[in-house]
Amino acid sequence: STSNSTGMYTTISNGSKESAKSSSSLSSVRCCSKGNIFQQAHALFQRVPVLGALFLEVLVSQCLSSLVNFIYLYKLKSTITDDAMRAGWSGNFYAWINGVSGVFQFIAIPILLKHCEAHRIWLPPSTV
Repeated sequence: STSNSTGMYTTISNGSKESAKSSSSLSSVRCCSKGNIFQQAHALFQRVPVLGALFLEVLVSQCLSSLVNFIYLYKLKSTITDDAMRAGWSGNFYAWINGVSGVFQFIAIPILLKHCEAHRIWLPPSTV
């Protein structure tokens, strides 16, 4: 490929022209599209290490969430043996959890953010 006198366009082998910026971005996309999906993911994680850390965080979070849910259901089944009563208790429990979460998300946190800066709210929980 060659550039014209302005350096803004690149001539492709088939005679069409495209901007140099898009040409360089296309070549970076092409180089990462070689190999199967696992090779592409490995190359991406090596290029951007934060993605690997986020992937591990999500993986650990999902595993812990599944474990806590399993333990909760196991203990609940051994405590409340009647299926109908257990279903009713679980429904009420989840309703209360969702209600409290909604109050915090839509009422308490917005009011708190009006009177205090966000970094002062989120910093103490992360240092525990």
